[in-house]
Amino acid sequence: MLLRAVVSLRSQPTAGAGQAKSRSGSSAATTKKADKPSDGKNADRKAWLRGAFAAGACGLLLAGCADEESTGLLVSVEGFAGVVAADEPNATVVGRDVLGNNGSAADAAVAMALTMAVTLPSRVGLGGGGACLIWSDADGLSDALLFPPVRAADGAVPPLLARAMALLHARYGTLRWEELVAPAENFARFGFIASRAFARDLQAAQGRLTADRQLAALFQDDTGQWIEEGRRLRNPELSTVLGGLRSQGGGHLHSPSFARRYAEAARQAGIPMEPTEVRDAFAQFLAPIEIPVGDSLLLLPPPRSSAGVAAGQMWQMLQDANWNSAPPARQARLTAEAGLKALAARQIWVGPDGLPIADPQVLVSETSIREMASAPLPPPTGTATPPYAATFVAGDRRGNAVACSFTLNDLFGQGRLADGLGIVLPAPPVDAANNSVPLAVAMIADPETGRLDEALAASGGEAAFQHLVQALQRLTENEVDAATALQAPRLVWQGGRIQAEQGLDLAEVERTFGAATLLRGPDAGRVNAFTCPIGLRQDDEAACTVATDPRGLGLAERAQ
Repeated sequence: MLLRAVVSLRSQPTAGAGQAKSRSGSSAATTKKADKPSDGKNADRKAWLRGAFAAGACGLLLAGCADEESTGLLVSVEGFAGVVAADEPNATVVGRDVLGNNGSAADAAVAMALTMAVTLPSRVGLGGGGACLIWSDADGLSDALLFPPVRAADGAVPPLLARAMALLHARYGTLRWEELVAPAENFARFGFIASRAFARDLQAAQGRLTADRQLAALFQDDTGQWIEEGRRLRNPELSTVLGGLRSQGGGHLHSPSFARRYAEAARQAGIPMEPTEVRDAFAQFLAPIEIPVGDSLLLLPPPRSSAGVAAGQMWQMLQDANWNSAPPARQARLTAEAGLKALAARQIWVGPDGLPIADPQVLVSETSIREMASAPLPPPTGTATPPYAATFVAGDRRGNAVACSFTLNDLFGQGRLADGLGIVLPAPPVDAANNSVPLAVAMIADPETGRLDEALAASGGEAAFQHLVQALQRLTENEVDAATALQAPRLVWQGGRIQAEQGLDLAEVERTFGAATLLRGPDAGRVNAFTCPIGLRQDDEAACTVATDPRGLGLAERAQ
């Protein structure tokens, strides 16, 4: 029986290096400490450069040039400043400019996440959630930041993005909180140019959006026509919320007064919600799942992201099967088998509250992987989770990195707008029985040297972890650059069917599983990634490569 070892192993201690190399250990209490704006590492600066981003432009104000010791100062960096890739181009430009002006990877992540809540509200929003992995080069420590958009007691999904970003900034940020919120606030107030990525989502969701006239009007011009690529779009109500977030910190959305407004707006939209659920919602740092990869560790998010354990299981089954040395037809079959077994195992180890029935490290232990690999192939299974997530990766010149995945659980969430707030309300998880969300992010790093080799983040619903693992296989086993790894064709299980892109040898797959359908379309699953064979700190013109998935419409940049 698949994963029979789980029950007998569930009481064993965590395997591997585990939490010894993580800062994590606190949750709700830590979140609330971060609710007020943090000064970063230079609270004695004489002036706050509020609103540093001009309306419609993403350039930070420059003041001098940074050296290695000028952490926390808003100054221009000479030479390499970092790498960034995101599913939405406006967010990439914001992240690039934060890095180029001496911000950390965490600073870039905060600014990008809040920007995407404005420029890609089809997938990211203050009302939604996500998961991030964080790597600190200086001490070789890692963290997983979990804020999944899951159901509260009455079935509603409370907002978590802002509180999570405040927590990330409090622990890892260097620039002022106000400076990182300003780009999103200005985009919402003065407008931004709609990207092709958002325009495509808007076109796909027009039928759903018409059910809420206020939401539809937000994305239509004065003549009632839907906004197209290249048109300017504003959200004044959201800019007001972001202004409060800038001045009052991440706890603004969870204050008693705002919680009442948000809960009332949700109820008016037909979504039951109590103010206490908004006030008490929290993000938390947890220890990542750790899997040895030579002298390094593969880092993955723990539940309630269901993608972390599944990715770890699939990765190890492929490693044990010598995937890299197999001929192309066998590689495809091994990929299909490992993906299917990891999907089936998820139905076993995810408990009714979305949490695992055993220690996540046990679920990816050698004993569990041998049990899974030797088990008969399970029947095709799947929940047809909507693939609508958005991701990014960011790495700075000091060797730190952040990889994040965000979702509203469907395209434009519930298809409802919080009246007077400009916030798109998220849908509940499709996998309602387990209350978990497939948020797929990964890193490979060496805790002894502090060096980070790869960072990836993938969308694709229940197939997200399969896209992630296949891109990771290309990066680590084939030792190719990021763009080449993401261009390689992939195959996944989605909704109980196997789907494959053109260019794969499917002879063994089709003998085992029958004919595969063509995997295509704008939401087939997308990956953002960077790889640094000699580490971010040692970057030269050829060292670090960064890429966004050619299947999507994102943007990847080196910050210089």
